[in-house]
Amino acid sequence: MAPDNNPFSMSTMSNALQHIRGFAPRASDVPDTRLKRLFNLMTSCEGVGQFKDLTSTFDQSQLQMMASLLTSDSEYFMEVASNKYGSRRVQKLLGISDDVDAFFYATFDQSQLQMMASLLTSDSEYFMEVVRNKYGSRRVQKLLGVSVDVDAFFYCAILQRFFDIMTDKYASYVAIRATVVFDQVKKHVMDPGPRPVRRYRQKILQRFFDIMTDKYASYVAIRATVVFDQVKKHVMYKYVLHYALDIARKQHGCIALNEVLTDADDPLYRNRLLDVVARDALFLSNDPWGNFVVQIHVLKLYDLRCTYHVAVSLRGHCVDLSFKKYGSYIVEKLLEAEVSMGMVVVELLKCDGDRLMRLARSEFGNFVVLKALNVTQEMNRVDLFWDLVQKLMPLRHLLLRSHGSNIANVLESCSKAN
Repeated sequence: MAPDNNPFSMSTMSNALQHIRGFAPRASDVPDTRLKRLFNLMTSCEGVGQFKDLTSTFDQSQLQMMASLLTSDSEYFMEVASNKYGSRRVQKLLGISDDVDAFFYATFDQSQLQMMASLLTSDSEYFMEVVRNKYGSRRVQKLLGVSVDVDAFFYCAILQRFFDIMTDKYASYVAIRATVVFDQVKKHVMDPGPRPVRRYRQKILQRFFDIMTDKYASYVAIRATVVFDQVKKHVMYKYVLHYALDIARKQHGCIALNEVLTDADDPLYRNRLLDVVARDALFLSNDPWGNFVVQIHVLKLYDLRCTYHVAVSLRGHCVDLSFKKYGSYIVEKLLEAEVSMGMVVVELLKCDGDRLMRLARSEFGNFVVLKALNVTQEMNRVDLFWDLVQKLMPLRHLLLRSHGSNIANVLESCSKAN
């Protein structure tokens, strides 16, 4: 039987590790020939194809054996990783599986961890490839916070590709983890400039509108306000106030603004932001995305002061809004609050008969009229209820076979009661 010359065949590697406990061999335990073959495979300019072919066919145990051999001696590993080709191949092994990575992390000393961070961040395109990957992102998150020296490599790499990282699904998780880690690092530790978290905040503020209206970046910025101290938060809050209306009119911006309103721990700032939305409620209510800020993100907070101000801003426009899908939701929310219900009902009563009929028969307006009838009864506003019934009663026969049939049923029960 011919001898097995493949240094990474299962039999060869098992023999090399037969006296080793677990997957942490010492260099003295491994035959020199095995380490030399591995070194040649990792560092030879002609070994690209062989390395790729071998690793593509390895199972988890073989990959762990390979990692154990590479890290069997710190000087040996540093020699491999310092080589042009060895560096590239170690990069390929990093992130190949959770088990292999866990093994690397468990056996690396500080110098090896720094080398790993250096390899991961040595090329910005390669770093982006890693952090954009679901599993690569998780592994970088685990490395962040291991040591200040390791964090310094990631600090520079993240700042270099800040917006790209912020706006990617998996890379943004790295940015969130980095926010927490960098906030704990003292000034001048990573670089001679401002404290790392201050540089981080500056990066956010440089493209604040783009970040707050991006699906993933906005979440990083919002999480940053949770981590930041009050001084830094107030700077962020000022930017939110400045861009609030523009942010509210974007698909992901309206969601971000809701998160800010929910998480804001400064009552003064929160009220100022609510006032901005209330003051421009009409403008936002007619916007495809801005209306969500009014109907869901503000009126659902059940802040009576803000609800009243929204109603004042929309006074005279409630009927127009009621004809629209999302506008009708806003008007219904105003009807549910006692501070604003009266204003909406009075506006309905001022409608001429033809317009009120069209509203009651319309796809969305019928819900507003029916809601008005229901809430005036529930809130014991008998005067408004009967005024509305008398206004609608002549239209009853026109509502029977339309979207307003439920309104016609209420009117019918009122006529019988009389």
